[in-house]
Amino acid sequence: MNTGESRRQLNSLSSPVLFALIATIVLSAWALFSRPRQPVVIGAISNSRTVHSASEAFVPGRRQLAHATPLPDRWPDSSMELAIDDPFRDVVVKAVPAIAPAQAVPVPAAAPVPTMDLRYWGRFAGPDGTIQTFVARGVEQPIGIGVGTELGGGWKVERVTEGAIEVVHPSSGSRAQIGIAPQAPGN
Repeated sequence: MNTGESRRQLNSLSSPVLFALIATIVLSAWALFSRPRQPVVIGAISNSRTVHSASEAFVPGRRQLAHATPLPDRWPDSSMELAIDDPFRDVVVKAVPAIAPAQAVPVPAAAPVPTMDLRYWGRFAGPDGTIQTFVARGVEQPIGIGVGTELGGGWKVERVTEGAIEVVHPSSGSRAQIGIAPQAPGN
């Protein structure tokens, strides 16, 4: 490339580009040839051993200090708290403590309904002509019944018909029937 050709290339550059090129060259030269500033020393390690020879006094590659400030035995405590969470993790909303559910008042369990273990024992006509009905529990003595008779275990006679004795357990609302066998003809 000859000088005439390079002048044409420089003339073809726009003025802002030419200004930036010149500023870059000037600042680069200033950075390379300016005298380096001495760094400010905040603290240094003191050497407790004594220097016995000139070779020990100078260590190549290490900058010599005029006077060394000793480091403290213990650094001051940091006023910052230790990190307890990962700052780069997605934000997680902390759960609100659950409120204890209201204590439900326990509903007393319904008493179990005793089994209906009575059986029809028989019917007899009384001296006045009224019919008396009897029931028995196992081998026990027969019990004469009528409407409203307590049968034990909470059972009560509700109605007596030709074909059945209807009983009720009032506390539970349970109902049961004791079947009456039909009479044989001629009796």
